[in-house]
Amino acid sequence: MFDIHNLTLYSFHDNSHVKRVKLLFYNKLKTIIFVDSRTINKCQTLSNKSLLYQSINANSQPQILICAESEDYQVEFVNEALKQKLKGMGVFPDNSFVGKNYLEVAAHSMSVNDINELRKSFEECISTKKSNRFSSVTDPNWESISYPLLDDQGNVQYILRTFQETYYEQNKIRQSLFEDAHASIFITDKKGNISDVNQASSVLTGYSKEELLTMNLADLVDPEELLEKPSEIKNLDNNKVINIKRTSIHKNGRRGVISTSMSSLPNGLVLAFARDITAEYEQNLALEHSEKALQSVMESIPSCVKLVDKNLVLKDINKSGLDYVEASSKEEIIGRNVLGLIEPAYKKAFQETYDAAYKGKSGRLVFELTGLKGTKRWMETRAVSFKDARTGEHFILGVTQDITEQKRKNDLNIEVNERFQTVTNATNDAIWDWDAKADKTWANKRLLKLYGSGQDPDKINRETFFERVHPDDKKRIYDVFHKSLETKKDKLLSEYRFRTGNGEYRHFLDRALIKYDADGKPLRILGAMQDITEIKRNEEKLKKSDKKHRYLFHNNPLPMFIYMVEDLRITDCNQASLEKYGYTREEFLKLTIKDIRPPSEVDKIVAEFDKKIEAGDKDNRVWTHCKKNGELMQMDITVHIITHEGEKSALVLANDITESQKNSEELKKTNHRLKTSNQIAHLGYWEYDFETNKIVWTEELYDILRIGAGRTEVELEEVMAVVNPDDAIIIQKQYTEALQNLGRTYHTGFRITWPNGEVRNIISVSKALKDPQTNKMIAEGTFQDVTERLRQLKAIEKQNEQFGKIAWLQSHKVRAPLARIMGLTALLKHDNLKDQKELIDFIHKSSEELDEIIKEVVRHTEQVSIKEMNK
Repeated sequence: MFDIHNLTLYSFHDNSHVKRVKLLFYNKLKTIIFVDSRTINKCQTLSNKSLLYQSINANSQPQILICAESEDYQVEFVNEALKQKLKGMGVFPDNSFVGKNYLEVAAHSMSVNDINELRKSFEECISTKKSNRFSSVTDPNWESISYPLLDDQGNVQYILRTFQETYYEQNKIRQSLFEDAHASIFITDKKGNISDVNQASSVLTGYSKEELLTMNLADLVDPEELLEKPSEIKNLDNNKVINIKRTSIHKNGRRGVISTSMSSLPNGLVLAFARDITAEYEQNLALEHSEKALQSVMESIPSCVKLVDKNLVLKDINKSGLDYVEASSKEEIIGRNVLGLIEPAYKKAFQETYDAAYKGKSGRLVFELTGLKGTKRWMETRAVSFKDARTGEHFILGVTQDITEQKRKNDLNIEVNERFQTVTNATNDAIWDWDAKADKTWANKRLLKLYGSGQDPDKINRETFFERVHPDDKKRIYDVFHKSLETKKDKLLSEYRFRTGNGEYRHFLDRALIKYDADGKPLRILGAMQDITEIKRNEEKLKKSDKKHRYLFHNNPLPMFIYMVEDLRITDCNQASLEKYGYTREEFLKLTIKDIRPPSEVDKIVAEFDKKIEAGDKDNRVWTHCKKNGELMQMDITVHIITHEGEKSALVLANDITESQKNSEELKKTNHRLKTSNQIAHLGYWEYDFETNKIVWTEELYDILRIGAGRTEVELEEVMAVVNPDDAIIIQKQYTEALQNLGRTYHTGFRITWPNGEVRNIISVSKALKDPQTNKMIAEGTFQDVTERLRQLKAIEKQNEQFGKIAWLQSHKVRAPLARIMGLTALLKHDNLKDQKELIDFIHKSSEELDEIIKEVVRHTEQVSIKEMNK
């Protein structure tokens, strides 16, 4: 808002004149003043709209009046200057946006970020009741000023938005004028007295040539400035050039700045080239101000504003840009190529966009950027050509904003839409979306296929739908549909027959969600039609097969019964159950499954049903059941959880395995005895497949051969590798012979060598035959380690040898001395022996001889020992 008390005098100038305009005020604060660079217009109170519109229309600058009291900033009036400007640009030539939301209209030529900033400037103008400026990043050649217009109560009633060209456009015009200007020429003496001038000098000073020839250069300069800076013309040498700037006074009193270049002529005169640089001087002042303003704008806007050269080397960047690239100062980033911050996938597109901008074609690009600290951002940049007014250097101006969150939402929307399209195209359901107000229906490919190729997709509506519903279902579905809408139900479920494109009626289950507006009227209904024709047919088949299932249930030779999961009560059974458990049907259907279990297992049953059981679950295990007479049975129970007569139930198939379990236990004992005996006897079974060259064996063979640890299958080569080479030839020959004599049993002895080098003796009993199941040629047999047995046999042979020696000693050596002793003893019986001493000596000698023989027998006996037998 204008501060009218402080606004007393404004000065305006065009290219050649200075105007001083005194502002007039009427009716105190009720007078509205509109100001531009050339004119002043005034109007009375806001209540006189005709006068207000005339005042705005008389302004030479483009202006638009916006209603501040409307939520959508409705356009009230557009002046002629703005209409002509828009017409020349080819935008809204028919003034069609009057009465519309101004922000929506502006969105056609401005970025989303610009629209948000413009909205903030309007809100600020209304809240502060002060004017503010807005510069569009999308089009930097224009800026606008928003003025608040107050009503009698001091509230902002309108926003008057005035457009003006920024310095960038003005600079091009001024620069063109500067380049076309001609210099004025003066010839003077060393005191500055003018002796000759050109026509341009008259234009420059306003004096005629005749008047100038009577004047001194000092007469054209501001006296006060001349006192401060005396003329240097007297200091000119032959080869010296002096360039000076002076404030000149035109004949009409207008002051200006003249740039003069003076040099000495050979005849002692001075040649001066003068050029009016007033506009240039003022332009430089304005440029400095504009650059400061631009720098202020660059530092205040939230977007990244940067200048890069044609090689994409960064020349300048604002604070927001430093934040985006994670630089602490300009020195850290300026001078670097910005491509180094762009993700590789977007480098080429970024280069092409900025190359095109350098050549004058502005462009836009979305890309991914990585900051100096590694943070990744999605950015949107707009690049335009930019020329430095001072240096004439050509740059690229890039305005970039962070759209990471926006892109994340867009990507999410795209992903959701793609997912929806994928689901609708992939599903076998016919998806439809009915617009209640337009009575039009969107349909996926499946639904369009149901209608047939002759159906126009744009004409699928409620009428075309009910035309295809089966006549017997039409009234029912119509009533369900309208009743749901009348009662404001949010879900709709119906089943009907629908005529497809080929004339066939098929069964469909239709599920739909209904959305209403604030008045309770239906907005749209989204539904999915599921083809249940096959399900219906299967239901019919199920009904037909139900009798067969019941027959199978009641006539199954194994006991079958059904009980409820909730209370374990038996609800149905077959005849086999009654015969097995010993109850009548009436008695059995009064029981629970706890009643057919021994007391010790009741708690286990209850614990099982504390677990979560769902329909479709299956269980199989062995339980102990009891008959009516108390006899216990081991039952193999298979349970299927089903829905029976609307209740979660269990279907039980029972198989009495009491006898088979007894037989199984006996078999386990027999197998254990067999395995134990094989381990004791060092005996193992094997089977050889001639096609695969593999041997399958029992675990005892590992202890015998010491190969194939932990395996039940080995290669033939592994076995032959531990067999004595001499014995391997015999084994190979015997197996060849066995193939020619199927069923004949062969006994083979061979030697093997354990990993520790110990040699063991093996006896193999085998035969070749055809497998009765696979018809393959196989060999099977046993390996038995007889090493210990052979050692025992050798020990027995040695023992027998020692026993032979003992027998020989007993039959020969012991007999001789014993016979002598016996004879001598007989002689002692006769008293007629003269010399008894000699006889006694013989007896003693024979006794000693017998003692030695007995000792020798003992020695041979001691050599026959358990240790010798175990060698």
